[in-house]
Amino acid sequence: EYLVHSFRNGASWISELSCIVFDEIHQIIKNWKLEEAITYALELGIPILGLSATLPSYEDIAHWINAKLLIYSEWRPTELIRDTMPLKDFKEIEGYEERDKKLASKLFNALFELSKSDEQVILFVPTKKLGWQLLEVAKDEKVGIMNKTLPFEVEGEREPEIAFHNADVPKEEREEIEQAFREGRLKKLVATQTLAYGVNLPADRVIVMVKGIYERGKVRTIPDILDILQMEGRA
Repeated sequence: EYLVHSFRNGASWISELSCIVFDEIHQIIKNWKLEEAITYALELGIPILGLSATLPSYEDIAHWINAKLLIYSEWRPTELIRDTMPLKDFKEIEGYEERDKKLASKLFNALFELSKSDEQVILFVPTKKLGWQLLEVAKDEKVGIMNKTLPFEVEGEREPEIAFHNADVPKEEREEIEQAFREGRLKKLVATQTLAYGVNLPADRVIVMVKGIYERGKVRTIPDILDILQMEGRA
């Protein structure tokens, strides 16, 4: 956004640019500001380097920016094995009346049933509200929570087994959670899509809750396919 603003207003430092690196260039599909920034760069003849791990139409964008070099690779350090399971296959925990809490309890069961004891697992949820409710279910099930800043009370201390990573968690606390997961001290991590971008946090298994919505005879997913690809990239 700052780059686009600077282009629009003819900022003096623009003339000093020798190259622009656009990381996550696939966001052009959803973010018109990125398209505008690239258009300005093309008009001014500023060389562009575009990077993406999940760009579906890479040849089209390469043609549009008149790329002199296109590097495409299917290399992956480990094999990715995909599986799809209906959430209804997992039981909800008894005692919850709210619809969202019932859903959170199913996700809690899915997280623990699909995870092996020695695996580090990330569960992506579509909303912060659902993530906090899942953590509250964990509290009710006597599972240790690493988060300190919580929207509910926790009695007693237990060895942390699970944490929730989202943009509202204080920065120092987020970094502490990331470090614990990276070092293997934390095995189960619930996260919103903010963790799918810009954080190098490999996991043995990634679980993504995908919701289908019917609109005008078509189905769209939440999260969308680009975000799902980014999320599974943590595996």
